[in-house]
Amino acid sequence: MALMYRRKAIEEKSSSLVVQEGLYNKVAKILKFPAAESEGTDAAAPSVKRNDIVALASGGLAEVLNVQENRRSEGEKMKKLSESLWKNSRMSLDDFLGNTEANISPVVDARISRLL
Repeated sequence: MALMYRRKAIEEKSSSLVVQEGLYNKVAKILKFPAAESEGTDAAAPSVKRNDIVALASGGLAEVLNVQENRRSEGEKMKKLSESLWKNSRMSLDDFLGNTEANISPVVDARISRLL
């Protein structure tokens, strides 16, 4: 849903940062994101095989934080965490987040906790 709000904000040239950040924080609480400081260690890996979903959500949150000047350092830490968790060999994290011209719409399959 946060990606939907992001695309809507881009299309309408408006800001929906508060809504996006709230949705990402809710996902972080549900999926129990690892701490950004633990990036690159075994402690950073989620207990269930859902790295791609956590990476997508934490990457989206990193983008929202990077837009805010006073939270840019927090966003950079979150971005490093998401890149360390991203294991999808078919596409880059930026492709799924919509930062490239790939025009991909990610689908999260909640039954198997995978990104399609």
